[in-house]
Amino acid sequence: MVDAARSLGYRIEWGVRGGAIKIPTPDHPDPLSVGWIYDDSRGNWSGLRNLTLGYQPASVRRRPSVEQAIVRYDDALAAIPGGKRVVTANEDLRGYEFDRATLPPNETAVVTCLAQLAHDVQAGG
Repeated sequence: MVDAARSLGYRIEWGVRGGAIKIPTPDHPDPLSVGWIYDDSRGNWSGLRNLTLGYQPASVRRRPSVEQAIVRYDDALAAIPGGKRVVTANEDLRGYEFDRATLPPNETAVVTCLAQLAHDVQAGG
């Protein structure tokens, strides 16, 4: 999954406990985080575990060129069976978690969502 994301133009930025999947956008110097990878232990950023795909609304607002693409991305993620909806307590992050049981049968759908988002962002939204 990580290799597929890289081949689509995403950056994977690793930290001590996990990583972020980020995509460059035309209207902001910093890439937009659209996914996070952590092991399944507790104590990760915002309580995330496994693979969580989604977005931070405040980050998207700073990148208006991709707002519609992010709406389509969120809708596509919602359609993948087995994804567990994640909304942090203060709603600074919205997404879907895929664990070791739900990711393997849905990996093609997940990569398709990332591919469509990359296309939409490159096309201007």
